[in-house]
Amino acid sequence: MAADFEYYAKSFSLGCVCLYGGTQYAPQEGILRRGVDIVIGTPGRVKDHLERGTLNLRCATCQRVRPPPSPPCLRRRPHHGSPALRL
Repeated sequence: MAADFEYYAKSFSLGCVCLYGGTQYAPQEGILRRGVDIVIGTPGRVKDHLERGTLNLRCATCQRVRPPPSPPCLRRRPHHGSPALRL
């Protein structure tokens, strides 16, 4: 998903960074210092950068691109027959 954002961001001259754990902070911090228009990240690494002061979301508009799917027990079932027969 990050590669798609980076591809389209370049088309519109937008800066983009992907923040995720398991990598060094320094390269991510360098990109953030230069400024970006789009931040993609895992919750843990975004939280780390917020706590370090390297990411500031005061003027940001946040969107969840893909909400997690609902568990099967919460999905609506079609109504067939009387309520007494439904599970």
